[in-house]
Amino acid sequence: MSLVDASVSAQRVLGMGAGLALLVLGGCSLNTTSKGSGGGPDLVDDGTGEGDGMTGDGADGTLGSGTPETSMDGGGSGTTGGLFCDGGCGPEAPFCGPDGECHVGNAGDPCSDGQCLVPLLCGPEGVCHDGVEGDPCDDASDCIVPVCTAGGICQDGGEGDPCAVLGDCGPTAPVCTAGGVCQDGIEGDPCSGAGDCGLSAPICTSGGTCQDGAEGDSCAVPHDCSASAPICSSASRCQDGSEEDPCAGAGDCGPDAPYCPGDHLCHDGSAGDPCDSSEQCDGIGNYCSMTFHVCSP
Repeated sequence: MSLVDASVSAQRVLGMGAGLALLVLGGCSLNTTSKGSGGGPDLVDDGTGEGDGMTGDGADGTLGSGTPETSMDGGGSGTTGGLFCDGGCGPEAPFCGPDGECHVGNAGDPCSDGQCLVPLLCGPEGVCHDGVEGDPCDDASDCIVPVCTAGGICQDGGEGDPCAVLGDCGPTAPVCTAGGVCQDGIEGDPCSGAGDCGLSAPICTSGGTCQDGAEGDSCAVPHDCSASAPICSSASRCQDGSEEDPCAGAGDCGPDAPYCPGDHLCHDGSAGDPCDSSEQCDGIGNYCSMTFHVCSP
C-alpha cells in the first residue's frame, strides 16, 4: 500500500467513527448523514442502525467535507396534540369552534350556529353575542330583540327608534316616518304625510299631527276631517253638521240639518225648530212664525 493510500484509509476510519458517534438519544430516532462532495458511499443512520458508509470522492482519494444532518421525530409521529379539537372536546369546553379549538360558548367565543350558551347567539362576525339592541346582525335570527335593521343592527323597533324602511320598526311602532323614526302613528304623533300615520289616526293634518278626524277634532281645512265628520266648522272643529251641531253659518251644517238660525245650532227646519225666516223651515207645510221665531205648520 502506498503512503497516499494509507493516509486516505486512515481518514475514512476517522470519519466513520465520528458518524457512528451520533446514536439514539432518549428514545428519539436519530437520522445522521455525513455528506461529502464526491461520489463515494454515504454513511446514514436512519434510526435502525443500518448505515452504509460515509461520503468521499473515491476518485482522487480526498475525504469529502460534508456536515452531519440530524433529525429527531419524538418516536416517529411528527405531530403534537392539543392545539386542535379534531379528537373532540371535553365537558368544560364542549364546542369545537371554527378556529379548530375547544370553547365554552361564552360571549366573544368563536362559533358556528348552535355553539353558544343559551341565550347567547352566534352573530354574523362568527362570535357569540347577546343579540340585544345595538348588536350586529345579518337577519333577525342574530337578534333576541325582534328587528334586524337594514343597516345590520339589532333593535326592538319601538317608538323613537331610527329606521330607513318599514322593516326596521317593530310591531309596537310599525310606521317608519319620513323623518326616519319608528312610531305607532296614533292620534297626536307628528307627521309630514299620511304615510307617517297609523290605521287608528290615518289623517296627517295641515298642522302636522296624526288624527282620525272624528267629531270634535281640531281642523284648519276640511282635509283635516274624516268622512264621518267632513265639515271643518267656523270654530275649527270637525263635525258632521247634524241637528244641533254648533254653527256660525249654513256652511257649518250638513245636508241633514242645513239651517243655522239665531240659536247658532244646525236644524232641519222641522216644526218647533227656531228660525229667522221661512227659508229656514223645511218647506213641507211649515213656515217661520215671526211672532215666536219657530217653524210652525
